[in-house]
Amino acid sequence: MTSLKTICTFILLLNTFVSVSQQKGANQDERTFRIDPSDAIGANISQVFSSVNYIPLETTKGSVFGHIKQLEVTEKYFIILDDDTNCILLFTKNGKFYQKIAGGNPSNQGNRIQYFTVNKWRNEIIYLSRNERTLKYFNFEGKNIKNVPIASKEAVSLGQISKFINSDIALTYNDYNSNYSGKRNLILFIDSLGNIKDQQIPFNAENITNLDKVDNRYYRRVNLNFSKKFDGFLFTHSYDYNIYKVSLGHLDTLCRIIFPAKLGMADDFLSNDEYYNKADDYFSSKNPSKINFLSNVYLIGNNLVFKWWNNKKDNLENLKNLIYNTKSGTLYAFNHILPDASNYYLPIFDSERAYEDFIKASSQDLNVGETNVLYSSISSQLLFSTHKDRKDKKTIYSPELISYFKVGKMTDNPVLVELKLRDAL
Repeated sequence: MTSLKTICTFILLLNTFVSVSQQKGANQDERTFRIDPSDAIGANISQVFSSVNYIPLETTKGSVFGHIKQLEVTEKYFIILDDDTNCILLFTKNGKFYQKIAGGNPSNQGNRIQYFTVNKWRNEIIYLSRNERTLKYFNFEGKNIKNVPIASKEAVSLGQISKFINSDIALTYNDYNSNYSGKRNLILFIDSLGNIKDQQIPFNAENITNLDKVDNRYYRRVNLNFSKKFDGFLFTHSYDYNIYKVSLGHLDTLCRIIFPAKLGMADDFLSNDEYYNKADDYFSSKNPSKINFLSNVYLIGNNLVFKWWNNKKDNLENLKNLIYNTKSGTLYAFNHILPDASNYYLPIFDSERAYEDFIKASSQDLNVGETNVLYSSISSQLLFSTHKDRKDKKTIYSPELISYFKVGKMTDNPVLVELKLRDAL
């Protein structure tokens, strides 16, 4: 008969094994990827994307705009911010113009809409009016439903870079800034009045000095994108090559990217007092080739999509928008992906704007639609000129493009390009 001591020993060993296994599993997502942009390869469109769909955005007297500064995707609408007209425009998913929210005369900087936030649960669009010092709320019909005076510095964030995680709470950020005193938590979860519900710092604050002082190393650009894969957000910020996954009450490192020495910043940039308040000097004057920010970060299946930024234009300029397959290790550069018959031999982005964020949004942003979809935009001028130059291909276009090329013109609104990414690259 098995003794009680033997049974207890077995249970203890089993618990130890389970505990170790759980710890190992918890760390499996924390991975390091060595990526050299100069190793990026090209391919044909059909090898990288399962489908490419061109969506002309209807041009009318009331809907004409110049360039997409921000794009958010909901179940029914594309919601676009245009700098030229200082307007937020809503188009249906087939590109038909639906509504417009006018921000006022763009020559007055106080009227400028810098960013807008969408609450999909309440069908609301929110932006910050600097002239009125209010948060302006609109419904999807374009009606101004309320104006809320700014009650706190945190509430301002709702009109800046923020994402709602449910009907009442938004994920946003602040920074270590001369306007504030004391330690600041870079990631905040706030309600509509700016009350803080949760706060986190996405780095090891114990190893960083001078958090209470003015230090431009902690004045940061940030990037937030929803990921259905783990029901949270991907978060990146300046001077850090970590990609974090964030949800209410949780912060973990999804992965860290290591770049070649010629592109990577000093490992101790944030912790060494030698660099105190010298971010601009370090990245702009002395090391313009060093990478200072990762944006447009999406995790789509096994594919990590991102863009890296530095302050130098050189032969790596066309290698800044990348797709890295975490399973195979293959690295693709968007600028090296060539048109083929699957996309009618048309471009998938505007090379004249390659230095900007040409990947505008993913349907992941608001947790709708398929999770393997990316969006870019191209000008009608580029699309028409390419169509004219490649008539020898005798391409059979989709009905939407046939109509577009028949009745449209080069001065029409930009065209959205919906790209469905293959998982096995």
